[in-house]
Amino acid sequence: MTAFLDGYFILEEKSEHWGLNLSSLINNAVKCQKIVSGVTSRDSFYKEIFEKNPISMSLTIPESGMFVEVNKAFLQAYGYTQEEAIGHRSFDLNIFGSKEERDLIITACTREHPARDFELKVRTKDNKTITALFSADVLYRDGQELFLITMKDISKQKQIEEEIKETNLFISNILSNITEGIIVYDVAQGYRVWNRYMEELTGIPASDILGKPSDVFNPELEGDDTPFLIREALQGITSISKDLHYHIPSTGKSGWVSVIYTPYVDASNTITGVIVSVRDINERKRYENELIAHELHLRSIIDTVPVWISCLNRDKRFTLANISMCSAFNITPSLVEGKSFEQINTDFKEFAHYDAMLDRALQGREVPFDKEMIDPTSKRTKYLRGRFSPLKDVSGKIEGVVSVVIDITDLILAQRTIESINSKLHLLSSITRHDILNSLTAVLGYLAIAIEEKDPDERNSYLFKAYQTAVLIQEQAIFSRDYQDIGVNKPVWHNAQAVFSNAIKSLKLGDISVEVSLDDLMVYADPLLERVIYNLVDNALRYGKKVTRISSYWRREPDQIVWIIEDDGVGVVSGMKDQIFEKGVGHNTGLGLFLTREILDITGLSIRETGIEGEGARFEISIPNELWKLQN
Repeated sequence: MTAFLDGYFILEEKSEHWGLNLSSLINNAVKCQKIVSGVTSRDSFYKEIFEKNPISMSLTIPESGMFVEVNKAFLQAYGYTQEEAIGHRSFDLNIFGSKEERDLIITACTREHPARDFELKVRTKDNKTITALFSADVLYRDGQELFLITMKDISKQKQIEEEIKETNLFISNILSNITEGIIVYDVAQGYRVWNRYMEELTGIPASDILGKPSDVFNPELEGDDTPFLIREALQGITSISKDLHYHIPSTGKSGWVSVIYTPYVDASNTITGVIVSVRDINERKRYENELIAHELHLRSIIDTVPVWISCLNRDKRFTLANISMCSAFNITPSLVEGKSFEQINTDFKEFAHYDAMLDRALQGREVPFDKEMIDPTSKRTKYLRGRFSPLKDVSGKIEGVVSVVIDITDLILAQRTIESINSKLHLLSSITRHDILNSLTAVLGYLAIAIEEKDPDERNSYLFKAYQTAVLIQEQAIFSRDYQDIGVNKPVWHNAQAVFSNAIKSLKLGDISVEVSLDDLMVYADPLLERVIYNLVDNALRYGKKVTRISSYWRREPDQIVWIIEDDGVGVVSGMKDQIFEKGVGHNTGLGLFLTREILDITGLSIRETGIEGEGARFEISIPNELWKLQN
C-alpha cells in the first residue's frame, strides 16, 4: 500500500510490523507539517512587525549601502516610494551628507555590539533636512549579512530643546543682572545683613554698618518713614514703600528705589527681625514685565502637563507643586509649597520614607522609583513611576530636588489586560489545535484499520467510529470559530435584559418557562457576554434533565451586584461545583464553562455555582460596582 503524507512513503504490506510502521509514518508526517506551518507563521509575523512598525526601518547591504527592504515608516519619513528606495544606495538617494557620516554607524556596529542612537542630520527626497537618531544591528538572512537600520526623527525634540535652552538662558541672565539691596534688622533694630548691592548703592561698606543700630544710617528718603515701617514688620505686617528718591549726604549718591519691609520668620514661625529689600526702580521696571510673563508661562506649562512636578529645597520643603500633583490629593499648591512632608496633613506622609532618596538626589544623583498608592478619592490602587533629580542654580550648585512623577496606572492595567487576553487566546488556540489533531489521528487510525479489515461488519464498525470522531472535529472547529474573538474587541456596555433575550432565541425551550427580571441593568463586559449567557442556559437544557423553569435576576451587595441564572433541574453534584469551570471537565469539548469564566474574567467579572444538588443549578456572576449601572 502507498500513501502521500508530506512526501512519498511505501508501506510493506507483508511486514508483521506494518501497523507500527503506519503509526510512525503518520506521526512523522504530522510533526513535519507542524514545523513547516510554524516557520511560515513566524516569518509572516516578523514581516508584519517590520512593515507596521511606526519607526523607520530598513535592511541594507553593509558594503554598498543598498536598500534590500524598507518599511512604510521609512517611505513616509524620507518621501520615497518603494520602487525608488529598493535596490538603490543611500548615496544614490543623497540621504547622508557624506559617506563618512554613514560609516560612523556602520563601523560602530558589530553583531555583539549594535550601534545605538547616533545623532545625524539627513535629507529627504524634497531636500528637507531632519535630525534623527540612528541605530544599527547586524542580521543574517539566508547566509547574507545585512544591517537593520532604524531612524527616529527628533527634529521637533531638538527644536523644543533649543527653545527651552534659549528661554532658560534668557531668564537666567535677567536674574543674574537684577540689582537689589538687602538689609536685615534684628528685633532690637540693629543691622544684621548689609549686602554688596547696598555697599555699591550707598558707598558705605558693611563693616561700618553691621552690629550697629538702625539710626546710624539716615539717608534722605522723600515720602518714607523707615522706623514706623520697621515696627510694622516686627508686628507681622509687610509693607511696600512708594517709589522713593534717596540721597546719601556722606557719599553724595542718589537715585530712585522701592523698599519692601518684611517680617523675618524663623522655622518655628516666630518673627525674629525685619528683611528690607531695596530695589532700583529703573531696573525693576525694565525687567519686571518680561520676568513675570516668563515665570507665568513656565508655571502655566508646569501646571498644564499631566505629570506630577514638584521642587524641594535643601531643607526638603516644597518650593513648587504643580496642579496635577496637588489635585491627585485634593489639595491646592498653596497648602503644599513652603512646607515639608510631615507638615502636610494628607497622604503625602506616605512618601516620608523617601528621605533617603531625597538625600541621594541632593548629593547629585538621579534617583528613579516606582510606587503603589491608594487614591484618596477612588480608594483604588495607583501605579506611579518617578524620578528625583538634583535641582541646580545657574552656577551649578545643588539647591534642592525636582521630582517628576508619572501616573502609569492605565499603562499597567492595559499591560495586564493584554497579557491576560494573549494568555486566553494562546490557551484557546492550543486547546483546539491539540484536540483536533488528536481526533484527526483517531480518524486516520480507524480508516487505516477499516481499509485492512476483511469482515464487512467490523469494517463498518470502524468507519462509524471514524464518522463519530469526524463529527467531534466539526464541533471543535465550530467551537473555535465561536470563541476566536475572545478578548480581541474592546469591552462595551451591555443591556442585561437584551443580552439574555438574544442569547436564548436559538435554544429549544419547549414547555420550559423563562422568568427574567433584569430591569435596566447595564454591564461592562467583553462582547462575547451573550455567548456566556447562552452557555449557561444551554448547560441547563442539556444536563438539567427535569428543568421546567429558568429564571434570571440580580441583587445588590455593598461592593458589587450579583447576576443570577438558575433552573429547577437536577443541579450540580456537590463535589463538582468548582471543577465544572476547569478545562476538559464536562461533555463534548469540555470547554464551555471554562471559557465562560475566562470571558468574564477579561473585565474583572467572576462566576460560581451555588445551587443545591437535586433542586437545580444556580450560577452567580459577581460584577464590581464600577462595571455596572442602571440605564435610566
